[in-house]
Amino acid sequence: MTERVKILEGEKVALALLEREDSLLWYRHMNDLEVQQFLSIGGCLLSKEAEQEYYDMVTKDPNMRIFAICVEWEKNIGNISFQINQKNRNAELGIVIFNKDYRSQGYGTESIQLILKYAFEILGLHKVYLNLVAYNERAGKVYQKVGFKEIGRRKEHRYFYGKYHDMIEMEIMKCEWEKFCFHQ
Repeated sequence: MTERVKILEGEKVALALLEREDSLLWYRHMNDLEVQQFLSIGGCLLSKEAEQEYYDMVTKDPNMRIFAICVEWEKNIGNISFQINQKNRNAELGIVIFNKDYRSQGYGTESIQLILKYAFEILGLHKVYLNLVAYNERAGKVYQKVGFKEIGRRKEHRYFYGKYHDMIEMEIMKCEWEKFCFHQ
């Protein structure tokens, strides 16, 4: 693997452009049910070919931004992305920390802070929103910590592990993010 092209750097993480080899990392981790329980693909098994096709698709989609979350400046521990709606100047956020050893240590928090800066300051978006399954309390706390607010709940919207679960909708507007950053 060549040296990664870093787009944004924080104290703990760098957000870097994806490389084709990352699809093999996705293949290993996206088939882990412990990872899947927090993602919209929950319960799907994905082949190497499917992950490589997904890589090809997202790297060509002008409305998709997906970055490798890198520590030690090269090691990919997860992905952070958003699907942009150009007309409405908003985007849906998604994040996954694949490597369990890097969870609950602030890597996700810093990655979200960096991508919000990218969304609002570089791309000039108006709003970033997300959906999370209600039992993912750890993620909910992180999203609130960086300024997201709950705006709604879809009851029994997600089926996983033999049960229905609520989905929570959250968002942060650019003006809210600016106030939130100013008070930090």
